Amino acid sequence: MQKLSAALRCSVSRQAHREEGQALLEFALVFPLFVLLIFATIELGWVGYQHISFEYACSHANWGYVKEKYKDAGDYADTAPTDINSGVDTVVKKAITDSGWFGMDASKLVVSGAEVTLTSTSSSFDVPNYDKKPHDATQYTRHMHARATISYRVKPLVGLFITEHGMERTVDYDQIIGQQRRSY
Repeated sequence: MQKLSAALRCSVSRQAHREEGQALLEFALVFPLFVLLIFATIELGWVGYQHISFEYACSHANWGYVKEKYKDAGDYADTAPTDINSGVDTVVKKAITDSGWFGMDASKLVVSGAEVTLTSTSSSFDVPNYDKKPHDATQYTRHMHARATISYRVKPLVGLFITEHGMERTVDYDQIIGQQRRSY
């Protein structure tokens, strides 16, 4: 009986020695995969954030800044379109960078083909004058149409899973930027 119990103890002790390194081996095999999965999730989240932020910045840029810059260009009474091409790229770029999103590198933002077209529409109406007789008046409404192609290079954090790539969006924006009334 003693020999049997000694043999069992020896067998159990040999099995315990063989299983001692098993947990360490499993950890060594699984831990790099876990770290890889965590970094991939963070990287994908960062690139997704940049894509969404770029779209938001293009959609909700401070177009009021562009409007203020060009609202007095040309004559309101001139119904022919006024095209403005020079300097519009920098104005649109400033409007987008001022919309501010975390992590944007302004040096990777490119605005091309930006142009602003100003047009006026008129409507006539009567206003009473001092002797209560109708007097002709005209209201001019100024419209701004801005177009631009905006590109941005997305830089991943690590670059292990996703490489640097570009996004591009064409913006086509209309807005009423002013009104004037003139009576004759």
